[in-house]
Amino acid sequence: MIKRTFFLMVAVAIFSSCVTHQYSQINHAKFYQTDYPGNVFKSTVFNTSDSISELFVQVNLNALSVLSGQSKAEILNSYVFDYSLLDGAKEKVVLQSGQVKISDSPNANESFASFKIKLKTLQGNQFVLYSSIESLVQQKAYTTRTNILKGVSYSEQNFMLLNEDGSIHWDNFVREEEKIIVKVNDATIKELFISWFAPKFSPAVVPFTPVRPDEIKNLKGNEPFKVVLLDGKTPPLSFKDLGIYSFHLDANQNQGISVYKFFKEYPFVATDAQRLFALRYLNPRFEFEELMAMEPIEAVQQFWYSKSRKEERSEDMIRTYYNRVQRANELFTSYKEGWKTDRGMIFMIYGPPEKVFKFKDSEVWEYGRDAFYSGLRFQFNKIENTYSQNDFRLLREVFYEPSWQGIVNNWRTDI
Repeated sequence: MIKRTFFLMVAVAIFSSCVTHQYSQINHAKFYQTDYPGNVFKSTVFNTSDSISELFVQVNLNALSVLSGQSKAEILNSYVFDYSLLDGAKEKVVLQSGQVKISDSPNANESFASFKIKLKTLQGNQFVLYSSIESLVQQKAYTTRTNILKGVSYSEQNFMLLNEDGSIHWDNFVREEEKIIVKVNDATIKELFISWFAPKFSPAVVPFTPVRPDEIKNLKGNEPFKVVLLDGKTPPLSFKDLGIYSFHLDANQNQGISVYKFFKEYPFVATDAQRLFALRYLNPRFEFEELMAMEPIEAVQQFWYSKSRKEERSEDMIRTYYNRVQRANELFTSYKEGWKTDRGMIFMIYGPPEKVFKFKDSEVWEYGRDAFYSGLRFQFNKIENTYSQNDFRLLREVFYEPSWQGIVNNWRTDI
């Protein structure tokens, strides 16, 4: 009999916190570590009707093979996709659950297996979906959490991004020369409006600064332009300029779905100019301005290759730091690059957290091993943002300063 590991975790792992919230004890830290779920599977939810949402899943067989040490044939027979749909108001109430064997995928090839699942989601309600890829022979599970909103015309899940060939576009950003199609869940809609916003967004400010600037509040874009839909779909669209492209149903409001275009190689850090700019968190302003005045390759070399540090140590620190920049881009992209966000900043400086607890409107990260941040805890609150459903802001506190200064100094001087 197949073990329902994840379902049992969701069903029983609920407790009351000291601030009277009810939340799950599931530790999602693995999501931010090397074998995080985004490498293993991608999923997206599309609200197809007033009572049904469709969950689309794509499993990366190559990634699972590397992580598990199994052949693809073994993976197909030993992994399952497990899901549980919970009431968004009362996360103890499981409304629907099930499993799909990866081998049952109707669309499997050498690299991917994909399938879709119908979810019963009544209009006007909110839901939480826990999804997991689990091994039946190893103690491995890769878990994600998704909030589903029904009954609001501008819900992001009323839209779907497709590639030019009609396949699902799994990212919320576009690369150079890519074209995408935007699909709406109401085929009677005949037009969409698109607004563009220039990418004038700064990296996050340090965690002990009492006030964080609100970059979105006074954001001004161009005059929206209209695109005609055919059977609920736009024609293939190209994106020339960097920035935010907001797709919305009403010319007078920007609520809908947003697509982002960043630098050419995104989410990878591929140029010396990108490597230089990502050093912003490790330098006080005046030193950073001095580095920015230099040629990027010289500035990066000067910062990392300290005379007192062995070359092997410098190279190890470079790999670690820029791998974190890339992972931050993969995980935390919102209206700006992932490394510029609050979660990206903490992730880059402190590394992946040991514990991550996800709630409806917040995340809590906990660290506990390193001398610089023993027992450290960060809370990120979800922000209502017209242009992103992935905008979480750090609850800033002055007591973070000694820890921050200590670990930044370690990045700068460690030998």
